[in-house]
Amino acid sequence: MRTVLVVGAGGSLAHAASYRPKRTSEHPPLDGDFFAKATTIAARQTTIRSGVRSVRAALAASGQTYDPWDRGSVTMEQFFADVYYAVASAAATSSSLPVFIETLRLYRRVLAQTTDWMTALNRQGHLDRLLRREIDRADDGVTVVTFNHDLVLESVAAKLPRTSGRWCLRSLYGDVALRSLNWPSGRTHPNHKAGCAHRPPFELLKLHGSMNWLMRSPKITPDFGTLFPPQRTQRQIYVANRADIMIDARISAQAKPGGRSWHLWPLVVPPIYDKQRVTGMTLLQEVWDRANAAILGADRLVLFGYSIPEADVLARQMLRTAVRQNGSLDCVDCINPDASVAPKVRQILDAKVVRLFVDVPAYLKWG
Repeated sequence: MRTVLVVGAGGSLAHAASYRPKRTSEHPPLDGDFFAKATTIAARQTTIRSGVRSVRAALAASGQTYDPWDRGSVTMEQFFADVYYAVASAAATSSSLPVFIETLRLYRRVLAQTTDWMTALNRQGHLDRLLRREIDRADDGVTVVTFNHDLVLESVAAKLPRTSGRWCLRSLYGDVALRSLNWPSGRTHPNHKAGCAHRPPFELLKLHGSMNWLMRSPKITPDFGTLFPPQRTQRQIYVANRADIMIDARISAQAKPGGRSWHLWPLVVPPIYDKQRVTGMTLLQEVWDRANAAILGADRLVLFGYSIPEADVLARQMLRTAVRQNGSLDCVDCINPDASVAPKVRQILDAKVVRLFVDVPAYLKWG
């Protein structure tokens, strides 16, 4: 049996709640509450407060884009889309480019503040329990497809029993073309090296990139070509072995001994409608192809904290087409507290049966 588990932002949120149910200020944001969450954290965290100020200063200097804090109903995806199109229309000359860059920086800082604490815990949370159950069930392996940029699932892999020394980050990510980049200190995950067993506990396909996938930039602040590379670009992407998110954009590394020093910028597909502009990169296209193949060959499909948002056109299309072509998928399981998700998933994916579970404990009790 082959299982595909799709994890959305709600999965990381539920994982945080399983550890600290009442300390909601430490929970990761969803698309709809990102700016409110940033404001809450900024009241007690200086780096987030600085990030909010930088975004608002870039907005004031641009004069092209509204301030999302002045509009309480604006989602992260809507704002990113509006800024992205302002940038795309004028490319490198757009005055909105600094807004886009500062928003990405703030996004990285908020994710670090709200998810790094989970990756440092050794005890099990909802994602740990869910993955262990699925690995026990699936005799033909588990593929995790995620749209999250955080490093929570990597920490889950590191906590699984009897896996030490058997996997590396490159094997975990489906053996796509990532070049190892090692930090000498701090919390780390194993990068690929000679003699690696290359036997990850599950396959992790990050369709929107990851905070530890890094691109070289000759400048501290990346230019348009770095953020939006040409289609089918063969650009080298590095995978850092850090277990936490690096929030300082001014990190540099030697590409080779005695070589030039480069600044590093995370490869993340921001929540914009026109994701093809970034997912057309060769590396990301390979990840999407692997995810499509995994769903086509799956015997079970589980959606955890993912409701197939309308704006995510590429993901909806891939999921719908793959599920329809897979004759073995009679049922889709959804772990989500929102009851409206079940009929939505059934309609979008044309699934014969959709089972809804309010949380991971309910799902584990059923199985």
